[in-house]
Amino acid sequence: MIVSQSEAARLAGKSRQTIYRYVKNGKLSVSRMDDGSKGVDTSELQRVFGSIKAPVTDVTATTVTQSHTVQHAESNTDSAPDELLKQENQFLKDKVKSLEEDKAFLKDQVEAQRLLLEDKSESKGTKIDRDASWLLIIGLGFLASMAALIAYTFLRF
Repeated sequence: MIVSQSEAARLAGKSRQTIYRYVKNGKLSVSRMDDGSKGVDTSELQRVFGSIKAPVTDVTATTVTQSHTVQHAESNTDSAPDELLKQENQFLKDKVKSLEEDKAFLKDQVEAQRLLLEDKSESKGTKIDRDASWLLIIGLGFLASMAALIAYTFLRF
């Protein structure tokens, strides 16, 4: 949920000047509210300041990413943060699954390219040239970085 910078200060237990300074220094990012004014997402407040006071709201929608929206009930109940975390966790699990599928696809592509390179080198009676080897190494490096990203995502929660 996006709140005004004054409300963000109240929720974080900080002064408005602190919130403005964090925004100015890039420690806290701002978003546009529905009316076009600048605001701070409550998840951003939690990231920077840890726990925050629960805002008093009705049922609203909070955008987690461009394609994923989670609903959370009145935030003066204790189950709302848990439900929000469960929904966000499920979204991240789905995202990791998608990345793993992409990784498997890319592995298959690298293997197919490797086989093509081997076929060409065998038909000519020569070894794979140095440039092709570097392409294979770069592809494997990309796969390793994707695996690290997936592992980081799981370890973060």
